[in-house]
Amino acid sequence: MRSDKRFSVSLVLWLIFAASCGHTAQAQTPLKTIANPQGGIIVYGQVAGATSQAAAMGFVLRSVHNDCGEKPQVGNLFQVRGTSSVAVFFTVINRTHGNKPVAGMVIAAQTGSNQFEAGLVSDSADRFSQTINPMLQQLFSVWHPGATTNPPSSTGKGVPSAVAL
Repeated sequence: MRSDKRFSVSLVLWLIFAASCGHTAQAQTPLKTIANPQGGIIVYGQVAGATSQAAAMGFVLRSVHNDCGEKPQVGNLFQVRGTSSVAVFFTVINRTHGNKPVAGMVIAAQTGSNQFEAGLVSDSADRFSQTINPMLQQLFSVWHPGATTNPPSSTGKGVPSAVAL
């Protein structure tokens, strides 16, 4: 009798969890992916349900974790100069695709009252230092998060520059 009660409670809790996860997954608008002929990954969009820049970043980093099969190692948070956006670099071993090292950056911005967006650029770790600027240029050509009324400072390549916090 006691094991039946435990099973019933576990089943009810599991059903509640499954229903809430299904509702959350349906509420999330898929992030947009930009085709990048040089390789690497560029993704951006609104993060439904995020209540802060940290939550938007967390959503993207959890997606990286789920895709790669390993938790990303995250660097120091920094602010993108000329905007209210924050960003962080990360590295991860992509366990699902041959244990290849990957490096990337996640950017998060508040775009309205309780609205947050995030962007991601990533590539194999050995190429990332050469591909980050072209990927950021491509990302910022279509995505303009957290822009202020002042024009952002630039690295001279049309990409906002960053300062450490």
